[in-house]
Amino acid sequence: QGLMYKNEYSIYTNLPDELTVYRGIKHKEYFKRFSWTLDVEIAKQFAVRFDGIGYLCKAKIRKENIFCYLSGRMESEIVLNPNFLYDIPIKKYKK
Repeated sequence: QGLMYKNEYSIYTNLPDELTVYRGIKHKEYFKRFSWTLDVEIAKQFAVRFDGIGYLCKAKIRKENIFCYLSGRMESEIVLNPNFLYDIPIKKYKK
């Protein structure tokens, strides 16, 4: 709770027990990181931000393995323990 503002904590407490999260990356091996999003459109932006081509990751995670929800910069960010991600397809994505 200390990492989140009151409104963020309220959203966090109302998250379901299992979530689908997304991550846009330049290189496939960058998928196992802490920062993901609930918004697939945000992930798509991150996937193509450097040269218009990257990877889009989609994964599932249990709420108990999420550290916090952050709404700053309008990214719907989920900070999580990447060791507990599962069902992770990674697909090439371009603008």
